Amino acid sequence: MKVVEPSRLRLWWVAVAFGVLAFTAVIAIGFGAVAIDPGEILRSLLDRLPFVDVETGLNERQEAILWQIRMPRIVLGGLVGATLALSGGAYQGSFRNPLADPYLLGVAAGAGLGAILVPLLYLLLRRITDTSRSAALIGAVVAASLSVAP
Repeated sequence: MKVVEPSRLRLWWVAVAFGVLAFTAVIAIGFGAVAIDPGEILRSLLDRLPFVDVETGLNERQEAILWQIRMPRIVLGGLVGATLALSGGAYQGSFRNPLADPYLLGVAAGAGLGAILVPLLYLLLRRITDTSRSAALIGAVVAASLSVAP
């Protein structure tokens, strides 16, 4: 049996990836109905650091748009992407299959079944519940448990 050794990730590739990520984030923050200059974005980021005082040149409205609307969206998008990447890696690692995904294993169908059972049971039992997300999670866990070979 051939043993596969993990390749080493070179530090400069990581630096390039983070540089591209930072560049893309600054550009994405600047686009919108109210255009904000990338230099102003960077100055506002620097101004938020402790012990650093930089004149940003942004007015109150632009600061609010930057920090209350656009920045949370960028951070949340990064967190969602990282979570999806980690969960995909966890799927492929736990099943030892590089093609493993929720659709192939039936987990998405199990989540759909769990989510559809709540309205059906609501009609049958006439109770007020808002547990369709929990039922989808339970259905996904059951489907993933059934797809694991003993």
